[in-house]
Amino acid sequence: MNAILSPSSMTRRTPYAALALLVAWTLVLVITFIRTVQTENAYIQDMALIQAKALVDRDIMYRKWNAEMRGVWGDIARVKPNPYLKNMHIDRDKETTDGDHLTLINPAYMTRMVFDIQKEQLGIDAKITSRKPINPANAPDAWEDAALQAAEAGQMESQEVIEGDPPRLRYLRGLRVEKACLTCHRHQNYRIGDLRGGISVTVPLKLFHAATEDSLLKQGMGYIVIWLLGATGISFGYRNWRHNAALRQKADDELRISRAHYRAIVESALDCIISIDLSGHIIDFNPTAEAVFGYRREDVIGQKLSEVVIPPPLRAQHEAALACYRQGGAGKVLNQRLELMAVRRDGTELPMELSITESRDSTGQPFFTGYLRDITTRKQAEQALVQAKRAAEEASIAKSTFLANMSHEIRTPMSGVIGMSEVLLNTPLTDEQHKMAQIIHDSAQTQLGLLNDILDFSKIEAGKLDFSIEPFALPDLVEKTCATLKGHAQQKGVMLRHNVDLHIPRALEGDALRVHQILSNFITNAIKFSSGLERLGEVEVSARQVAEEGNLIRVELAVRDNGIGMDAATLARVFHPFAQADASTTRKYGGTGLGLVISRRLAEAMGGEIRVDSTPGVGSTFTARLPFPRADEAPRSAFTNVEELVPHVTIPGRAEAIAQGQLILVAEDNAINQELIQQQLGLLGYRCDIAPDGREAFSQWQTGDYALVLSDIHMPQMDGYQLAQAIRRKEAQWGHGHIPILALTANVLQGEAERCRAADMDGYLAKPAPLSQLREQLVHWLPVAANSSTLGQTAEMPARAEALEEGGELPVFDPAALTRMVGDKPVIHRRLIEKFLANAQAQAERLRAV
Repeated sequence: MNAILSPSSMTRRTPYAALALLVAWTLVLVITFIRTVQTENAYIQDMALIQAKALVDRDIMYRKWNAEMRGVWGDIARVKPNPYLKNMHIDRDKETTDGDHLTLINPAYMTRMVFDIQKEQLGIDAKITSRKPINPANAPDAWEDAALQAAEAGQMESQEVIEGDPPRLRYLRGLRVEKACLTCHRHQNYRIGDLRGGISVTVPLKLFHAATEDSLLKQGMGYIVIWLLGATGISFGYRNWRHNAALRQKADDELRISRAHYRAIVESALDCIISIDLSGHIIDFNPTAEAVFGYRREDVIGQKLSEVVIPPPLRAQHEAALACYRQGGAGKVLNQRLELMAVRRDGTELPMELSITESRDSTGQPFFTGYLRDITTRKQAEQALVQAKRAAEEASIAKSTFLANMSHEIRTPMSGVIGMSEVLLNTPLTDEQHKMAQIIHDSAQTQLGLLNDILDFSKIEAGKLDFSIEPFALPDLVEKTCATLKGHAQQKGVMLRHNVDLHIPRALEGDALRVHQILSNFITNAIKFSSGLERLGEVEVSARQVAEEGNLIRVELAVRDNGIGMDAATLARVFHPFAQADASTTRKYGGTGLGLVISRRLAEAMGGEIRVDSTPGVGSTFTARLPFPRADEAPRSAFTNVEELVPHVTIPGRAEAIAQGQLILVAEDNAINQELIQQQLGLLGYRCDIAPDGREAFSQWQTGDYALVLSDIHMPQMDGYQLAQAIRRKEAQWGHGHIPILALTANVLQGEAERCRAADMDGYLAKPAPLSQLREQLVHWLPVAANSSTLGQTAEMPARAEALEEGGELPVFDPAALTRMVGDKPVIHRRLIEKFLANAQAQAERLRAV
């Protein structure tokens, strides 16, 4: 086969093939041009026939019109009277009243006159003919006579191309007698429907040849050009053929060299290279394969691969794959990277990476080459990596568990401090007492803020930060945030101002709490670093709309201060975690160095950005540019003053609360939190029962007295999840009822809310729950209390100024205020105060340790 297809043999046969191709090309073009000429001639004949039919149609229309008009009259001075009408006893000539002499022009006479004009202008002969003509000039010639005979037999149209000089098309259409025709032809005994004769048209084809000769000439020139192009192409093809033959010869030489190189590569390759034929017998086995598997090449050539290197459990699969290829010609493992086990001569197994390619030998038969690499070291490394990953995951789980536990352990006592101080601030106090209580409340809030920063940073690092997108009013948010921090600024001797762009829409969609978090961080930092200087500290907060893109509003929140400022080195690391200007800054101003990091991540997560401009000794400006879609519904305020949440109400009795459907069951194991939630519910006008664990709460719930359950998550005996599931199962057994269950937990890490919903709880509150959130949930799930809008026994709080004007000094402990909250029960008073003081002392010790 190689000799037959050799380049030298192909070179000798090429000139004859090129000549034969040129002859074939010429014949194709000649035949194609002849067919083109024939097509043009047929087209000419078709056009001539169309024109002939059109003329006949026109003449028949004129004749019919003339016949229906019973002829037309013409001036006898211009029209020679028809002599044949004289013999038909027809009144042929008339004289008008004006003295004009007219002669009758019948249809046949009119048609002959039109034919004369047509011949003169178009060169087309036409005549009326009949086998019984009145006018001898209308007698048919031989062709017309044959066409009329065919019309008598039913073939009303006849046409024929008459070759000659010049060639012409003859066409005849038969005419049948109509009623109007009997005026002139009645004496010939015609009846309506008889063949009377026909109209014959002779169209010279030369009229159309002139139009096609130019087209044929152009086409002929085109065919000549095409022939020249083809001939040129054949010539170039012949030259390329010779060139390719030389290249093929060169390629054959290079192939021999390449095969030699391939053999050298196979022999020196670091990977095992094994080739097998279609039946699975080894045809090549390189030195690396010899070293890895322990066989000599000459010992394995011709043996079945499955019996040499494939472990027994995989041999049947290997043979099945070969059989499948032999049947269908396709293999699933070709050109893929596989990992499998192989076996050495000594029986030990080792992991290998395998890649198989298909090739063909000189006879066209397929064979397969496998490239195998020992991956024992890699597998060991992968196993080590898996173990390291598992250890990292376990460490991450341990970290999350630790954070959850720390969150719970710190938030639980913190709930008592914040909640009880909040209650205390709503009792009559002297200015000094109010100041101390406010310090306790603010310190606890500060510690809670530090905890929240650490938890938020942990969520950010884990990629689990969540957002709650709801309508909110940005101008209100800015105003209330500044109002909240204004007292803090005044304490630090800093003037806090704000201004809001009136163009900002009232309702936007976003996470108001996250925006408040960013803005609060900016303002507290500005107050911190603007206080304690020789000049008056100033902080200016501004909010303005910078762009509007359809439904998207871009807002810029900027906080400018005249504080200590920052140099370039500090600016470079201001957004790094735990970074501050230097150690002295940390000692003087405090903080974790996480606030700005969290703010920046929050802004970026919301699709915005944060930038800072600062000059040492002059001040800094922090700017957050955030996008917000317009909101369709009215915004809901995220911040409410405590005074607005605490109506002066009378707490209903237990029986009254049951009757109103407002008795609440609280499941809480921590004594301080029990007192706190009881006081908060009392402030909001609700009566509650306390259960110290989930099992007791489940037992109490079954009495049917309660309208809502507030349950801690982590409790002894039965936790909050188990309590909710037990209640739902019992409700399903009863077949009616669904009591709202709200979770209370100090664990605010990612997934806690999802776990509460999975346990079929209806809501989720994080400790310490602000009165605003607690009231919002209660209003949502319970009917409005009958006494929530009436003034009960609780009197308005006397102003401190009035008490001091009377010369009295308000005590730290006001029994009357506590009596109004929990009733005249000294035991409860004493227990509440003892727990509050013990918890406050523990928190103070923790703060000192921090």
